[in-house]
Amino acid sequence: MKLRLLVISLASLVTVGFSGLIMLSCKGKPVKDMIIITESAENAGDPDYISGASWRYISGARLLAVDPNNPGKSPKLLTEGFYSACSPDISYDGKYMLFAGQQKEGDVWQIWEIDLRNSSARQITTSGDNCTDPVYLPGNRLLYSKILANDTLKAGYSLYAGNLDGSGMQRITYSPNCYFAASTMHDGRLLTISRQLYPAQEEQLMMVMRPDGTKADMFYKGSENTTLLGRATETTNGKIVFVEADSANPGSGHLVSISYNRPLNSRINLTSGLEGDFLTVAARSSGKYLVTYRRSDTDRYALYEFDPENKVLGQPV
Repeated sequence: MKLRLLVISLASLVTVGFSGLIMLSCKGKPVKDMIIITESAENAGDPDYISGASWRYISGARLLAVDPNNPGKSPKLLTEGFYSACSPDISYDGKYMLFAGQQKEGDVWQIWEIDLRNSSARQITTSGDNCTDPVYLPGNRLLYSKILANDTLKAGYSLYAGNLDGSGMQRITYSPNCYFAASTMHDGRLLTISRQLYPAQEEQLMMVMRPDGTKADMFYKGSENTTLLGRATETTNGKIVFVEADSANPGSGHLVSISYNRPLNSRINLTSGLEGDFLTVAARSSGKYLVTYRRSDTDRYALYEFDPENKVLGQPV
């Protein structure tokens, strides 16, 4: 079966302005430039951003650590013992990783954390509803999306925040909007994709808010009938980069860049001159990006480096 790379996440040791990319080995020694990917043997089809079934709940997915400096070396499986695992996010010190996972097929999706030094996993949430899209917050806290089937606001997915030990989980969004694909910005605020579902479905937009859900404002909205395909990534030079596609053809994603200071008036399509489809993007400290890309819809997605200055793809990673 064709392997489809669905999500990429960089293991980053964060200081002021991001330092070198690292992931700690089993012996606790740093290994530079390791990349964590989600791999699936199934084509998930067109993204369904209302139910989330086609991109949140990926059957048989697994998280792998890849060494781009040794392309012939086999990836390391990080989620052994899980039926499916996806949506990785790396802690600020590079020692831990959050993810959404199922231990057995049919389980409710829960949020887990892996110690990357010894590969031990522990469960954080114990909800009766599916939990997805975890992200680290400052102060030993985390944020995630949770489906609320009987919610009176008809919001679908709401954001929850709590402590990494599983205590103090509280809902922080109370609007009739579906929230997903959150990320933490360098200024400490949350950047998340939001879509109103009730009383009428509206177009997607990117929202920014404080970690407690207050001061929620529109950060970016694409043109009519466009779809945001996943988490945005913030660069070290004041850019926010993400993948955007035509709603009628979600597979035809392009890399889009906006300015942190002028997000509503600075949109640049970085790949308008390139044939093929982009699915995910992550910024590197070198100023280049890592992207998942395919040349046609009959190809598998592969991992590439992308040069935003010259708008060209490098060799496959």
